[in-house]
Order: sequence, then structure tokens, then C-alpha cells
Amino acid sequence: YRDNEVSPTHPLMMMLEGLKSEYFTPEPNSEGLINEIHLTALNLEQVTELVADTLHSDRHNVLSLAELVIGKTGGNPFFVNEFLKTLYQEKLLIFNSERIAWQWNLAEIKAIDITDNVVELMISKLQKLPPESQQVLQLVACVGNQFDLNTLSLLYGKESLGTFQDLLPALKEGLIKPLFDADNVEPEQINPYLVLNYQFLHDRVQQAA
Repeated sequence: YRDNEVSPTHPLMMMLEGLKSEYFTPEPNSEGLINEIHLTALNLEQVTELVADTLHSDRHNVLSLAELVIGKTGGNPFFVNEFLKTLYQEKLLIFNSERIAWQWNLAEIKAIDITDNVVELMISKLQKLPPESQQVLQLVACVGNQFDLNTLSLLYGKESLGTFQDLLPALKEGLIKPLFDADNVEPEQINPYLVLNYQFLHDRVQQAA
């Protein structure tokens, strides 16, 4: 959870306080029943390593790009990945088949207006979807982070296949995903009569929808 988004009177915080009073141990390596782990943003070294690994390049070559990425994303891991996807979709990150390497132009990346707000970035992605997809995702966002196709179809007023077809562009963009291991399955190959349960990629996508 994001500790800056819940108040001390939030039910989760009250439950945690009760648990801490009985089981909490402050040291990560201690033998208590509950340990508290604080996740921080990625630093420049970590973002550089992530970008280098993603682009199959060495860290020295991607350092300037990594500096730009961390400046835009603040080191938020989800935002970093989505930012890199946006660069690729906008053809600012291109694979050169002759050199067998990824290439980019920092001046061009700096020149375009890519937001440094993750929700705004997700909104811009959603706005590029067909109107039907945007409409059904707005409904999904009201249902919750996870949803089943049959219930959504009833609310949406279409049969399951039609609802799935409207969701398909969002599936292709990775904004939603089925609740099963679909790493090797293309969205078009999903059988909407067999695969019924889905979820948003991230709560920021749900918020943007």
C-alpha cells in the first residue's frame, strides 16, 4: 500500500497497528512474525541497469537515456516501464536491424511533450483506444481492479463476445490482462467463453480509466 494515501484512521492502518503491537519486529532479519518492508523509488544506478537490460546494451551507452528516464519518472518502476513503452510506440526508440541494436535521439525525446505524471501518461494511452474500448474500460474501472466478463457484459449491455471484442484493444496494449499465465498467448487467441476473469495492469491504469 502507499502510506501517503491512507490516513491513520483507515481500516488497513488500524489493523496494521493492532498487528504491530503484538507481532511487529523492526529489524528485517529478526525472527518476528511480521516485518515491515519499505519500498523506495529506483535510483539512477538501478534505472540504468534496467534500461541496459531492456535494450540489451551496456550501462555506459544508456546512461544519458537513463538519466532522462529517471528525471521523467522519479524512479517509479511501473512508470519507468510505461515510459519506455511510450518511447517505442512514438518511434523514439527504434531497433536498428543493420546494427542489431536499439537507437534513440535524446534531443528528439526531450523535444516532445511526454508528461512526467504517470496517471496523465496512462490517460494519453487510453485516449488512443477506440471509443468503444474507452467506454467499456470506464465501466470496468467502476466495477473494480478485477472483473469477470459475464458480469461486465450484463452491465455493458452486450453479449460476452461483443464485450470481449471491445476489450481487445486494451488487452493488446497490455492495459488489462487475463487472470492466468498468458505470457505465451496472444490476445486474439484468448477464448472469451473460457477465459472470464481479468484485471487492470496496475491501479494507476484503473484510476486513469
